[in-house]
Amino acid sequence: MAPPTPNKIAKSLSFVRNFHDVYQQALISQEHTDSLFQQLSEVAEKGKKFPVLLFSNEEEGRSLNVLVSEYHFRGGVKISQGVSKKEQRRLKDLAKELGLPLRQ
Repeated sequence: MAPPTPNKIAKSLSFVRNFHDVYQQALISQEHTDSLFQQLSEVAEKGKKFPVLLFSNEEEGRSLNVLVSEYHFRGGVKISQGVSKKEQRRLKDLAKELGLPLRQ
């Protein structure tokens, strides 16, 4: 299989950040919760087209856990390039703790 192109990598990161933002809004909001969760479902559905999703911090990792457990994302997850070695180890541990399907 060919490695992902920079464009696909950027789209994957963009999707994860968008999902994380909408998820956070849904958790915080006391009003319009139904519409936010509908929007979250629509965003999650778009994520199913990605075979692997990238994340670069703990918050995004936790949002991916919601995507896997609640919205049945079946692809893998990968730590974004440019993250320090120390942070990579921390994120790998988080992925294992959450049961995320971490890919190398």
